Amino acid sequence: DAAIVFSDILVVAEALGLRVEMPGGRGITVPEPLRSPADLKALRLDAEAAPEAFVEAALSHVLAAIRLTLERMRQEGFGDRPLIGFSAAPWTLFFYMVGGSSRRGQREGERWLGEHP
Repeated sequence: DAAIVFSDILVVAEALGLRVEMPGGRGITVPEPLRSPADLKALRLDAEAAPEAFVEAALSHVLAAIRLTLERMRQEGFGDRPLIGFSAAPWTLFFYMVGGSSRRGQREGERWLGEHP
């Protein structure tokens, strides 16, 4: 019916310059999350100038996986089937980027939005 590609949403945080760690048994963390809008200056925001080039450079491994999946689908006779991409929601990414983990992320995200609407 279709093929599904999953990519962890935190590859976007990494592409923007945040360090992401995946220690076994503790869950994914962003050890140095954003604390205020001033921290945005440290991010790689060159995506705004040339978004296509930024995505090609910063997320080339994700794009390579998608291209490989599409090629294999064609080779195996499934080129007419849809490829569905899934990577979670923007709020999830925001909560990790400002909270550092899934446990603290929502609370910190709500704090951020309250203090910096």
